[in-house]
Amino acid sequence: MKNITLFIAFFCPCICLNAQQIIFTVSVDNTSPVQGEMVEVIVKTNINGNIQIAYPREFVTGGGAMNGMSRQITASSYTTIYYRSENGSFQKEGEYTIGPATIRKGNKSYTSNKVIVKVKNANQTTGSASSSNNLIPKSLANKPAFGLIETNKPSVFVGEPIAITARVFAQFEPKTFENYKEYTSKGLPDKHKIPNPEVTNVELKSFQNKQYYSFSYDKSISFPAQAGTFAIQPFQLTLGHFFDQERINSEATSITVKPLPGDAPTTFRGSVGKINIERNVKKAASKQGEVAIISITFSGYGNLHSIEIPDLKLPPSIQLYGDPIIQEEFEFSEKGAVGKLTIDYNIQLLDPGNLILPQFTFSYFDLESVKYVELRVDSVVFNVERTPGFNKAKAQEQASLRLASKKIVPENENGLGTTQSIFLIGGIGFSLLALVFLLFKRKNKRNDNDSDKKSTSSNKDSKLALAEKEITHKPSSYAIDLNALRGKMNDPDQYIQAVISTLDNWMESQLNLEEGNSLSRIEKINRLESIQGMSVKSKLVREIFDKIDEARYGLKINSFGCHQIQLKIEDLVKN
Repeated sequence: MKNITLFIAFFCPCICLNAQQIIFTVSVDNTSPVQGEMVEVIVKTNINGNIQIAYPREFVTGGGAMNGMSRQITASSYTTIYYRSENGSFQKEGEYTIGPATIRKGNKSYTSNKVIVKVKNANQTTGSASSSNNLIPKSLANKPAFGLIETNKPSVFVGEPIAITARVFAQFEPKTFENYKEYTSKGLPDKHKIPNPEVTNVELKSFQNKQYYSFSYDKSISFPAQAGTFAIQPFQLTLGHFFDQERINSEATSITVKPLPGDAPTTFRGSVGKINIERNVKKAASKQGEVAIISITFSGYGNLHSIEIPDLKLPPSIQLYGDPIIQEEFEFSEKGAVGKLTIDYNIQLLDPGNLILPQFTFSYFDLESVKYVELRVDSVVFNVERTPGFNKAKAQEQASLRLASKKIVPENENGLGTTQSIFLIGGIGFSLLALVFLLFKRKNKRNDNDSDKKSTSSNKDSKLALAEKEITHKPSSYAIDLNALRGKMNDPDQYIQAVISTLDNWMESQLNLEEGNSLSRIEKINRLESIQGMSVKSKLVREIFDKIDEARYGLKINSFGCHQIQLKIEDLVKN
């Protein structure tokens, strides 16, 4: 029995070690650079050893590799990730292979994947190379902590997405950060926040023989709307380290926005990226007066979110029946808006016969080929049967009323219609108007007494209705257990989970949500803000969740951070 126990104690760790999945990858941030522009090569592995990587001789490195480590955390375990990053550029046009990387541990040797990089001629620049401002300036190396604004591209075209991130470097291990003031730029009005994709918080990096703790924060995607050079103003924050604090005012940076080429087709409306288009008949129609649904779907990436609603250029025998319905299914990443945009058009068939919906043409600027691309979708033919008794003029009038974006304007031939109508009313209908006026006056006298009797009750009813409109919130009996939360503060992870659950339950009770009516956290907070008298409470809830998100995408919350959150929760209960 003793031998079996020893065997299990020895053999099980070996099984676990061998079962651990090996991570060893090479990636390049831009696999289609232009000649002479910087790219970043990153090697990641969970094997602790000396990393070697093969570069083609045309690849000139930037003068120093950065080595570091981070931890990927799950609910039950964590994995230490070692990485090596190096910047460099290719001096000649062509196709090159980076890698494989190799690492040796004990008697075993491990090999990574390879990456193919296609280098374009310098005259075909797309503005998609990595920004060189991601390197740490030597002038900052002696500071205990500093900040940089990182961009994934040094220059872009008008409408091309650019990713901007606030990055912090510190020679001490930061415990907290607060008083964050974000970077700004007047030249980047279209700005969309995206969460940092990394699970880990703080990474340990080495550069020029110095160790840095580093983390990124406040990643956003912007779509410049005009050409020029635009400064990005510094971000600010305060780093906490035990009882000390370090105020950081980051370095500023700038981006260059290039104008689009001047040979744009007439169908170009500012779309930039990589876009496909498809038109479908979502609902068919075959009889006069019936309504069909035509769907146009734009898919791909770029400034997909800002595509203008196309005009179908309908013939007189087909009319738009209501405003287009737009469905957005995209998310923002470094490629911009990625996904699809679908526009449904309700169209009514007015005449019998073969009705043709003309072909549709759409143009965009392709960032890969650096050219305008024109796309066409085929025409659609409807075989329409006659409907007895169908009134085309009445159908046109009803369709006009359904268009919220259009005002009904009378058609006046030669500009005389309105004047003729006025004279018609004045010459023929004057006596009728006078008679109607006398009858209306007598009726008012007869109804004066009745209106006086009803005025009191109607006033009461109107006041009651007004009071019902003003009642926007019913107090909830749900109580936040401060003592229960306070008892979990020694374990930050357990405390944060308890806070999230408590605030979710509290918001649902305040909103009187029915069972099965699930809302996202943002939707709950937005609804809470719209309730009369709840502005202070909703602001506190938002601040608490912002602090929790900082832990998720920035620095891990310690007991001091838990104490700060607890104070805000106590304020929430008091107000």
